Amino acid sequence: MSDALNTHFYDSRWRESLEETNAKYEKFISDHESKQQFNFSELCGKSSHEEAVKQQANNWRKVILQSNEIDPANNVSPADILRKIERVFDAGPDVYLGDFYIEQLADISNGSCIQGQTTRLFQIYTAMFGAE
Repeated sequence: MSDALNTHFYDSRWRESLEETNAKYEKFISDHESKQQFNFSELCGKSSHEEAVKQQANNWRKVILQSNEIDPANNVSPADILRKIERVFDAGPDVYLGDFYIEQLADISNGSCIQGQTTRLFQIYTAMFGAE
């Protein structure tokens, strides 16, 4: 199996990027006041995904938020990343990223290991601040 197809190839390889993204997140949060409490249903209402995908995403969102699990390869909690993503959405959701967020949450059900959860959520988190 090639490294690109091995989902665990990326384990522990994005810690430096996480630190950079966390710094961008902290600056963003200090510059933008949350307008509202994050509303996943409202985000889903703007989504082009089918209802079954939205429901699957919401189910995994709830599972992740209720978990205290830490990804040992990346030393991060998927719930912490998810909460940061939703705090950025509080300041004004981007519909395109909202669809990406819903899709990634729904896809977690296809392989729900903790490293897969953090990697999928990390992709959304970094996309919110642009790739460099």
